[in-house]
Amino acid sequence: MSGNGMCKDSKIKVDSMKVLHQDSKHNFGPNVPQDALERLLYQNAFLTAILDSLDVGVCFVNKEKEIIYVNKEQLNIHNLTMESVLGKQVGEIFPGTGHIDVLETGISSTKDEIQFNTTGATVRPKYTPIVDGDNNLIGSLAFVKAIEDYREFSIEVKSIKSIYERFSLIFNNLQEAIVAVDTMGKVVYANSAYLQICGEDMENVLKNKLKFEGLGTIAMNTLRNAKSINDNLLSSKDMQLEVISFPIIVDEEVVGCICIIRDITVVQTLTERLERTTHMAEYFKKQIYRQKALPTAFETIIGNSACLKEQLTIAAKAAVTSCRVMIRGSNGAGKELIARAIHASSTRSTGPFIAVNCAALPDALLESELFGYDEGAFTGAKKGGKPGKFELANGGTLFLDEIGDMSVYMQAKLLRILQNMENERIGGTKVQKLDVRVISATNRDLEQMIVDGQFREDLYYRMNVVMVTVPDLKERKGDIPMLSDYFLKKYSKSEEDPITISKEALELLELYDWPGNVRELENVIERSVVFAENGVIQPFHLPSNLWLNDFEEEKQSVVIIGNTKPLEELVMECEKQAIKRAILEAGNNKSKAMEALQLSRRAFYYKLNKYNIS
Repeated sequence: MSGNGMCKDSKIKVDSMKVLHQDSKHNFGPNVPQDALERLLYQNAFLTAILDSLDVGVCFVNKEKEIIYVNKEQLNIHNLTMESVLGKQVGEIFPGTGHIDVLETGISSTKDEIQFNTTGATVRPKYTPIVDGDNNLIGSLAFVKAIEDYREFSIEVKSIKSIYERFSLIFNNLQEAIVAVDTMGKVVYANSAYLQICGEDMENVLKNKLKFEGLGTIAMNTLRNAKSINDNLLSSKDMQLEVISFPIIVDEEVVGCICIIRDITVVQTLTERLERTTHMAEYFKKQIYRQKALPTAFETIIGNSACLKEQLTIAAKAAVTSCRVMIRGSNGAGKELIARAIHASSTRSTGPFIAVNCAALPDALLESELFGYDEGAFTGAKKGGKPGKFELANGGTLFLDEIGDMSVYMQAKLLRILQNMENERIGGTKVQKLDVRVISATNRDLEQMIVDGQFREDLYYRMNVVMVTVPDLKERKGDIPMLSDYFLKKYSKSEEDPITISKEALELLELYDWPGNVRELENVIERSVVFAENGVIQPFHLPSNLWLNDFEEEKQSVVIIGNTKPLEELVMECEKQAIKRAILEAGNNKSKAMEALQLSRRAFYYKLNKYNIS
C-alpha cells in the first residue's frame, strides 16, 4: 500500500462509456448517443458537485493525453479557468506532469512534490491509470493537493465498475460525514462516516429524511435559497456536530443539496474544559494578588521602610502588566534587583532575563550587542553571525541599565525597535518580530538632559510608562540593621559560628550617609567580617571614614563609647579602642602603632598588657 492508501500498481476499471464535461467533446472510449451522455451527466450531478466541494484537485486525461475533466479545486490550485484547460494537451498545460508516464507505462505513481512553472503552483499528486473491462488503458486520473495546504488523502480502489462507485470510494474514506438529498429532502447518497454517526445501514438511510434534528431544516434552507450555509452547530444525543451545506445546481436549477458534517464533540469538550480552567486560573491569580501585599519576588528585597514599600508596591502593580518600566535611583541602590523582581512576578517569568549595561560599551559594540549581526557584517564578525540581546530576550525581559549614558545615535536606533518591536541584525535583511518587555534604569536627570538636547523626549516617553524610584539608603536608615544581618549571614564562614555586630558598630552604620548605598554597606560588612575578633564586629573593625576622620566629634563619642558610664571606664574604653585601631591601621606593626600614638615603648607595652591586647 502507498502512503495514501492506494496500491502502487492499482488501476481503475470502468465500463466502456463516454465521460463528458458539459463544455467538452473529448471522451474516454467509443462514441455513444448524445442523449445517453446527457442522462449520464445528469445522473452524476450529485457526485460532480461533491467533487467540486472537495479541497483535493481532480484531473482526468484520456489516452490521447487530452484533459477531459478538472474540478474546481484543481482550477483554483493552478489559477486556471475551465475553458483554458478542457481539450488541451496535458503536457502543454502542466509540463512535467506524471500523466504522461502513466499513459506510457500503465503504472500508478506518486510524486512528493512538483512545481509547475506555467502556473506557479507546487503540488503533491497521485496518478492512477484507468482501464476498461478488457484491461485496455484508456486514460489517467490524478488527485492533487497543494503543497502548502497538504494533508494525507487516502483512497483504496479494488473493483470499481462505474463513476458513481469510484467517487463513493473517495468519499467513504473521508473523516467528514457526507450526505446528499434531493429537492424533497430525501437522502440519495451517504458515505460511510454518515452511516457511522447515524448508527444505521445504507438501506435504512436512503429514501428517508435526514437523521439529525435540525439537519433537515439546514438542507431545506439551502435548497430554498440556493446558497451555501456555513458553521452550523447541532446537538444530537451526546454529540456536537458542525454542518456545512452546499446546493447542487444543474443548468441553473437546484436539484439537491450536499451536507458535510463533522463530529466536534471531543473538540467542544476540550474547549469547554480549557475555558473553565482558564477562568479558574485567572480567578485564583486575582485571589493570590488580593491576599498578598507584594508578590514573592518582591518579598526577597530587604527593607521595611515606608518609602521603599511604596515604590515596591508600584513595581509589583506594573509587573502583572506588559507596560515598560523605568527605574530611577543612585548607583548601588538596587535597581537591577527590582528589575529582576518585576520579571519574576510577571507572566514572562519563565522566559529569559537579559541585562545590558549601556554605559559599558561604545556605540559600535553596543549596537551589535543589542541588535546582533549576520556573518560578514563587518571585519572580525563571527562566523554564522551572532544574535543580539533583543533576540536572546525574546519571550522574556530585557533590562537596559544606565540608559541615560546612551548616545543620541543609539537612542534613535533603540526608539525604532521599540516602536515596531522588530529587529534586523547588522548586515542582515531578515526582520524578526519581537515579544520583549523592556525595563530601563538610570541615575541621571533625564528631564534636564532632554532640555539640554542630550536625551530624546520621544524615547523618554516610550521607556517611562511607569516610574519606580529606588530611595537611597540614607533615606531608609531604619533598614540598615536588617541589611547588615543579611550580609553578615552571607559572608560568615560557618552558619554554626555566625559573625555578629556590636551595638556600637551598628550605631556607627546608622549615622553614616552611605553615598554608595546598599552596595557600599555590603562592602563594609564583607571587609569587617575578615577582621572581626571573637566573632563580633566592633567599631574599630569598620573603615576609618565611618568613625575616625570624617565624623563630627560628638558622633564619635556616641558610637565608640556607647551608653553613659563612670568617667574612668569611659577613658579606659576609648584608650583600648584607640590602641586596637592604631595596631590595625599599622598592619599589626606595633612599632608603627606606638609611633602613631606617640607613646614610649614602656608605656605602650604596659597598656597592651593592661587591656589584654595581643
